[in-house]
Amino acid sequence: MDSDDLEHLIRHGLIGTKFEPVHDNATGSPGGYVVAPFRRDTDNDDSDLLREAIQLSDHTGDVDSSVRGIGLRDAENIGITQNTRLFFSAEPESLVTLEERPDSHARSMILMLDHRSVRENPAAVLRSIRSARQMGWGVGIRNVGLDLESLSFIPLINPSVVSLHPDVLTIDDRSYLSKLTWLLQSHIERTSGVVFARGVQNERDVDLAEQMGVRLISGPFFGPGTEKPESLEMAAEDYLAGHYTRNKQVQGTPHSISKGLGRDPLITSQDLLLEEIRALLERAKHAGPSAVVVTVHSSEGCLDPSIGDLIRSVSPEVGVMASVSGESVATTLSNIMNGPLDSSDPLRDEYAAVVVSADWSAMITARPLARPGAEGRTDFETYFTTDRFACVDAARAVLSRLASRRKK
Repeated sequence: MDSDDLEHLIRHGLIGTKFEPVHDNATGSPGGYVVAPFRRDTDNDDSDLLREAIQLSDHTGDVDSSVRGIGLRDAENIGITQNTRLFFSAEPESLVTLEERPDSHARSMILMLDHRSVRENPAAVLRSIRSARQMGWGVGIRNVGLDLESLSFIPLINPSVVSLHPDVLTIDDRSYLSKLTWLLQSHIERTSGVVFARGVQNERDVDLAEQMGVRLISGPFFGPGTEKPESLEMAAEDYLAGHYTRNKQVQGTPHSISKGLGRDPLITSQDLLLEEIRALLERAKHAGPSAVVVTVHSSEGCLDPSIGDLIRSVSPEVGVMASVSGESVATTLSNIMNGPLDSSDPLRDEYAAVVVSADWSAMITARPLARPGAEGRTDFETYFTTDRFACVDAARAVLSRLASRRKK
């Protein structure tokens, strides 16, 4: 199905909406509905196939926005938008078309972003989620859990809902499930978000979901999707009331963010600085497959070959590896997110290494001093921090500068 086919379906009213019931496993009460679009012109009403076609479309943003609009209109016509939380699958390209939802209580409309789309377009997502929340939308992430790398962007997005891939409940590897549960519980503890399991088939799935700390459940076990769902009463307990969005606008660079913490810098020589960066990157190798590692290299000097080799060795061990430089020296590092910097970007004058993992975070960042140091050497104003919020903001500040990866 190509873009023309999708446009034909939309223009001729051939996209319908089913609402899959969501069960709140903690209270035993309804938790809302998953909004699942489907084709009316075929017996195959698989919403996942339609979603795949939207993702592959040449006009993903426009198509996704139109399909979401159809779902909202259908929900409003039925009268279920006031007291009911709705979960919409969404693509990053369509976030710029969002309309304000002032009548929605506590972000009752949740936009569920596919973790793969986030990885392909981090800058657009990181720039857009703040405005989406300001306009009354909630932000979640979907289809995570088949590998630990899929959870990498969770600290940077801070989703209120983390939705597992349906096949997670079929995994028998208890060792893997324990690692996944650790990562999920880490997010829940820090933010009071919730975990969502879709595709629940039977009591065995329910039991596994409960053991992993899943609160929201949907699937055939709780009933099929329907075009005419029941209106829900206002829930006595809002399961997202305690979620800490920290919807802060990220500005500046890793160095300015570190400096804003109000601590005194260290004055270091370049050779010591590179060793300190190397030490942090060595630690990053053991941060785990869900970790985010970002490096910044000043355009004033050459990339130390050993640092480049170390970056290459870190990349396969972590979930996200990004490396940027004013002179684009990082573009020679394969399988690593990178991109050019604007000629006026203050990041061009910095060195930095940032690590954000489930268990720890750390950052070192430096800028050259204008005055020469001992024996005419170049000294650097250097900051170290393990403040998690500062590390998250620094990683976001760098990743928001990267251009999207074009579809092939």
